[in-house]
Amino acid sequence: MNSTIATPTVSPSTSVFDQYKWEPQPDAERLVQRLVADFLGSNAWAAAFADRLYKDAGVRFADVVDHVHVPPAAASVADVLAAGFEPVPADRHAYAHPGGIFPTLVVGPPADHGVAVRVESVADFLAIHGMCAEHTGRPGDRVRTAPVVPAAAGVPGLAVVERHGC
Repeated sequence: MNSTIATPTVSPSTSVFDQYKWEPQPDAERLVQRLVADFLGSNAWAAAFADRLYKDAGVRFADVVDHVHVPPAAASVADVLAAGFEPVPADRHAYAHPGGIFPTLVVGPPADHGVAVRVESVADFLAIHGMCAEHTGRPGDRVRTAPVVPAAAGVPGLAVVERHGC
């Protein structure tokens, strides 16, 4: 995650390079980093995947997180709003940050706690990891998802999501 990403402010400048003023979003960055760290501390498969992702590809796990299902005990709606996230009109439980590139936060019941990471192909991800999981969506759909490690007995789940055009 890059805490220097921030709200663009359009200026009257004629240069395209001067049209935006980016401001840091440290509260959002801290909240997302804490939620991701808590998740990785609770899900051994995801922690091993995150380690392998960084060692083999130089990619930080937090940078591929699409959305986080946040149990109310981990962060309240007030915490999410205080960090600069705003409600997503189409989903009363989802919050997006207009001033940075952060994952969507979904505040809901503890049973839904978990993280979804964005992948190029759900089918390829499952095949590469030797997994067989029922997934939603067909090839070419705007959104496809699949559980990788289902949530169970207090362990948050990990899912993959493939998005096209959204």
